[in-house]
Amino acid sequence: MFQKHPTSQEGFAAGDEIPAAGPIEQFDQDYLIKHWFHPGQVGIVIASPAQGKTAVVATCCAKIALGHEFAGLKVRRSYVYYLAPEDPNGVRKRVYPYLKSYSPSSVYFDIVKRVPDLANLDHIDGIIRDINTRKAKAQTERSIVVIDTTNRAIGDADENSATAIGQIISNAHHIAEASGSYVLFIHHTPHGDPSRARGSSAFKGNIDDEFLLKKVKTDATKKVVQLIPVKQKNNEIQSPITFEIESYQIGVDSEGDKVTVPKAVPYKKQQTLVTHAANSNRQAQPVPSIAVQRKADVLRVLSQHDKQEAGSWLDVKNLQALTGDPFNAVRGNSESMRKQTKKALDTLVKSGEVETRNKLYRLAKRVATDTQKKE
Repeated sequence: MFQKHPTSQEGFAAGDEIPAAGPIEQFDQDYLIKHWFHPGQVGIVIASPAQGKTAVVATCCAKIALGHEFAGLKVRRSYVYYLAPEDPNGVRKRVYPYLKSYSPSSVYFDIVKRVPDLANLDHIDGIIRDINTRKAKAQTERSIVVIDTTNRAIGDADENSATAIGQIISNAHHIAEASGSYVLFIHHTPHGDPSRARGSSAFKGNIDDEFLLKKVKTDATKKVVQLIPVKQKNNEIQSPITFEIESYQIGVDSEGDKVTVPKAVPYKKQQTLVTHAANSNRQAQPVPSIAVQRKADVLRVLSQHDKQEAGSWLDVKNLQALTGDPFNAVRGNSESMRKQTKKALDTLVKSGEVETRNKLYRLAKRVATDTQKKE
């Protein structure tokens, strides 16, 4: 319903054809989490009550917003647009353990309190505008849209109606394609069958990816769950991601009692079923060197810091914490991380884009002024 209809003179395809013959020249697939979440696609996480759905998805989103790898998975820094009509404060508490040390201007993760209706085209258009505006500010080309939970975001639509749910998911695909997003529904399972989504079979048939969150039997002192891929479009089925749901203290209340939140802690390493076969048709695509990517990422961090506190300085430790995916390969080794950050900073200082004083760094005044003029 969102596509332009061709005129009778144009024919049906109207130039929108893909030749089947010839080599495939591009094998790289953009991703937020490699082999899991891809821009332009729609997925769903299903689980029975009290399994930790929001805690697990919020943890994934925190890692995506930072661009930090987890569970052995590659992650690219992306904007997070989290529609949370059911419990926005609960979502914030679940990401708090991961984002408490960051400022809102350095990590682009928005929790939207307003109740959406994914059958309402005005809401769909508004969501797309929001995302594209915020992505530009976040200096990223990709984003994730989370709908938590599905039944609170479909207006008067009947979740048992294949027609109604088919239209909801079609609208979600439009959001994904028009905003370069991965759209992720969070949904419940029915009481009698904890292995499928509650409601219409269109939930399974019309989405690209389906993930089941399931508790793992372990000793009584731990709560361990697995995010299990059931269906993955254009990817081989991956091995589950395992999380332990911990109780994390965020403070004390006015009466001195502890205040805790559930924190989903991913296990460090996951096995994968993906195999990478050699392909003689593959042609290398030109990509910036890792040094160029790291330089650009450090400049992004300092630019966003300058927008928050114009002219202020940033130390190396805090700068490192704000770097994204170009530094993931060295993030686990403090000495390598120090050297590569210093290398990028030295290059930027030499080019005049960054200033330094007493081992502190900031965006050069002329660069900050040019940025303000562009905005």
